[in-house]
Amino acid sequence: MSKLKLLARAAKAELTPAFLEGTAGVDVTKHLDDFERSVELEPLRRMIAEARTKFEGAGPETSDGWLASRVHATLRLTRREAADQRLWTYLTVVEFPDYVRWRWGPEPALARFAGSETNQAIARLWWGAELARNGSDYSLVETAFEAQDIPNTWFRLDAFHHRPAAIAALQVIKGLNSQPLPNGKAVKRTKKINMLATALNTSLTTTVLDAVAPWRGEDADAMREWIAGDVDETLMLEELPSGPDDEPAPNAEIEAVETLLEGIAVGAGIVPLGGDAGSPEEQPGDGPGDTAEAASAPLTPGS
Repeated sequence: MSKLKLLARAAKAELTPAFLEGTAGVDVTKHLDDFERSVELEPLRRMIAEARTKFEGAGPETSDGWLASRVHATLRLTRREAADQRLWTYLTVVEFPDYVRWRWGPEPALARFAGSETNQAIARLWWGAELARNGSDYSLVETAFEAQDIPNTWFRLDAFHHRPAAIAALQVIKGLNSQPLPNGKAVKRTKKINMLATALNTSLTTTVLDAVAPWRGEDADAMREWIAGDVDETLMLEELPSGPDDEPAPNAEIEAVETLLEGIAVGAGIVPLGGDAGSPEEQPGDGPGDTAEAASAPLTPGS
């Protein structure tokens, strides 16, 4: 049974192009350190294997929404622990390098192995689920990964770490479609997703989010209890898992941020007064494998 470890940042220099593409191994033993507590990796391993089987025909990029909540539920960490890039580098370099190449192609970028939480292949899934969950409910996590533009733009915003704001944003995003802007200009739905992120970020220079929707933060006791609980990955094969049993964000706070976002969308010329009409439509280029136009990471398409 393998356990979670840490891989020092110095190991990044040893990740050669041959290792990235899977034609050579790498010995990083001297860079390994123990994690602060014992975390079994077999439940995570089973979920990753299941995703590779389940989504092979549909395309690896379509697995993100399904796998993210299961990565989070099998790899039980606090936000403080998850902020340590060394554990994510260990997972991708030592335990799951083949998953990285399966998901991101035969020549994935270095950042998919040793990058920020929005780029690193497994960290982005864990953090996406952590930011999009509402208490123990992971039902919005698939929305967070339905188009690559959401993790590439929204996950980078400080506002998305505010739970009522993240939930409200995902609910508003679900209502966006590919109809023309109010000025008649034709745009993809993914363009609207990026435009709304930019407009919110600009708005928050003058609007204090906690004044709109005060948020108490994480429930440390509920997190500790969840971490100490048993992980049964067999229950996650068909049904969504359950996350930490902390109190969901109050509806009033979510609705307050939704109202703010809807006003921002109208003011920025993204949607007409009253919102987009009809249901969201996907156009070519709107799928989960797309690279967001507003993504700031220096990654090549598909890497």
